[in-house]
Amino acid sequence: MWEKVNEISYEKARSYLFTTAYHTLIDGFRYDVRNTPYVAEEHENESTGNGYSDLKEVLNEAVDRLPDIQRSVVFAKRL
Repeated sequence: MWEKVNEISYEKARSYLFTTAYHTLIDGFRYDVRNTPYVAEEHENESTGNGYSDLKEVLNEAVDRLPDIQRSVVFAKRL
């Protein structure tokens, strides 16, 4: 604000100060987001505990649990 003291009227000084502070804050957040390094988290023993080895097994068991009418919709031929 001191650099632009001759350009800012007394009546608008407060508004100018709040607007400048707001924009500086937003710019700081944007800078932090862009310059924060990505840290990959390592998770040990991630599993659902059901012992499935692949997606096909999971899907087959889920479809087997469906009522007949819903199962027929899953296996309906596409037109």
